[in-house]
Amino acid sequence: MKNITYRNSVLTLSTLVLLVSSALPLNSGAHSGPHGGVDTSPEPTGPSPFTLIVSGLSNPRGILIQEGQEEDDDKETAIYITEAGNGGTGPCLTSANGDYDDCYGPTGAITRVINGVAERVITGLPSLAGPTGGYAIGPARIVANGQSLFVSMANFGDTEERAITASADVRFGKLMRFRKYNTDNAQPKIIADISAFEDANDPDGDVGRESNPSGLSFGRGNGFYAVDAGANDLLAISPSGNISLRYVFPLRYYPAPEFLQLPPDTLLPVQAVPTAVVRGPDGAHYVSEFTGFPFPKGSARVLRFDRVGEPTVFADGFTNVIDFTFGPDDSLYVLEMATYGLLSQDVTGAVIKVSPDGTRTVLAREGLAYPTAIEVDRHGNVYVTNYGTSGGNG
Repeated sequence: MKNITYRNSVLTLSTLVLLVSSALPLNSGAHSGPHGGVDTSPEPTGPSPFTLIVSGLSNPRGILIQEGQEEDDDKETAIYITEAGNGGTGPCLTSANGDYDDCYGPTGAITRVINGVAERVITGLPSLAGPTGGYAIGPARIVANGQSLFVSMANFGDTEERAITASADVRFGKLMRFRKYNTDNAQPKIIADISAFEDANDPDGDVGRESNPSGLSFGRGNGFYAVDAGANDLLAISPSGNISLRYVFPLRYYPAPEFLQLPPDTLLPVQAVPTAVVRGPDGAHYVSEFTGFPFPKGSARVLRFDRVGEPTVFADGFTNVIDFTFGPDDSLYVLEMATYGLLSQDVTGAVIKVSPDGTRTVLAREGLAYPTAIEVDRHGNVYVTNYGTSGGNG
């Protein structure tokens, strides 16, 4: 069989609206997707009960729920949302297809919602976006410890392209710490330079030194685990910022889609494109895959990592997984950004619950459009960011 190599094709992921829905169980089934092929995910039997939490966000990218931990009202739940912003006036990079420029602006932010009142508590963060403000690069995932917020900053492209983003704002590609009540933005701290690790090491040795930090979780000894969607690796980061390689996600091979008009039996190398890392209820760490071009349907997985050794497949058969989490009953909640596959041009997403006994339930599909982040509170309520490719319209 013939193998064809393509340049890393990692989608810039963004979101628009934050929603919350009760995790109501719906019956299972299989159906044919609107663009052909069989969708093996369960089919919901009724509408999902969404409640709008906040609107007007610019490419929200990550969700953090803190219940009863705010100084001004320790009985209230605080929701933090990272916003990748909507870019600005430059410097600019020419887009991959050459049709427009992606331009820099300090429009990224962190928004906090308490009692339905939203406030951008940290502003002026780096953002890179096209003329419509969509598909922004900026603040990505967020975790918290005490009064500190830790945020992974996404990045763009190869070494040459990232030199341009760095000239605009050195915070791209970094792990950063902010104070929760630091509303004047004074003295945020860079903990680690994730993109620089890719430049220095290029662990996958694939098609270039590409970096786009995405998922973030706490690790051992007050350290962190981070995944780099561009570099296809899982990294361990010490509290002082030292980075070590934990795992390189290998290529997998899939038949070339017909529209490429390649010879029969041609196999394409497909990158993992890790999107999220979460510490599970058993203490192990789990990582989701988005998968790269041609984004084969049903090929995305959630992998389980012990402290040593190779990962094992914890759950598979998903499509374009952008985020996941665990609920209070130890169920896995998987968020598919494009449940019919990214190449279908159908924007429908899905939330799929995998119970500890393996039962799969679709909690939401209709009404989700390119969702990109998910969290579950201690009561089993599911929070999802929705409309993921536009800035400021949610």
